[in-house]
Amino acid sequence: MRTIAQKYYISWLIFFTISVVIFLSSCDNNIFDNKPFNQKAWIENPFNKDSNVRIEMSEDLLKNHLKIGMTRQQVRKLLGKPDSVDSYSGGSSNYDNYYLGEYTFLLRFDRASKLVDKEIVSI
Repeated sequence: MRTIAQKYYISWLIFFTISVVIFLSSCDNNIFDNKPFNQKAWIENPFNKDSNVRIEMSEDLLKNHLKIGMTRQQVRKLLGKPDSVDSYSGGSSNYDNYYLGEYTFLLRFDRASKLVDKEIVSI
């Protein structure tokens, strides 16, 4: 038979455990959210400091829509005009950048304008 103190302790422990589980489940800080890529929403919503629709779709875009070997023309048809374009190494590599707030979606093309690398990088 349990004492009143033991019953109180068990009740408090159950309440505390449930509270911790609820708190931790609400702490999902994945800013990429893995929302499905929507071309219209991507093109119509360039980076905005108050609302960044692009970052929420970027993980799906990276994994499921951009394929190594795509031409720059195909990529731009999908994503629209990049926010900036950079050239490095004497023009042998070109990068299209799409801003995602504290991150940028970096796409690297070779001399033949084929996609050779894609990543999300912190800026």
